[in-house]
Amino acid sequence: MSGIFTAAACGSRDTHINPAVTLGVAIASGNYSKLAPYITAQMLGAFAGAVLVWLHFLPHWAGTQDPIRKLSCFCSHPAIPNKLANLISEIIPTSLLVFVAGCILSRPNLPRGWVRSWLPRWSGD
Repeated sequence: MSGIFTAAACGSRDTHINPAVTLGVAIASGNYSKLAPYITAQMLGAFAGAVLVWLHFLPHWAGTQDPIRKLSCFCSHPAIPNKLANLISEIIPTSLLVFVAGCILSRPNLPRGWVRSWLPRWSGD
């Protein structure tokens, strides 16, 4: 959410920092023109972030023999591998994040008139 609020504070109307949000907005609005450039930028940003993490931990790679501990810098991994349970454990927080973001940007939480001028048509106008 900090990325969304930062982009909004800097004057951006398109605060998509996640491909899922970009896809959801495209489907809801029917406007797919920004889908490819936004998702490309998001993936490049994620790659740049992963490279920075890799560079930051570069001195530690030689001293860490366990590959799972090295992988933990970039992603989470289940203690008990169960594909269905692990999928559900990803779906629940992602759904919650999308729901909370929608609530934050809902009419009751924004100043009067701001929704119409800032959010795309799909916001319920």
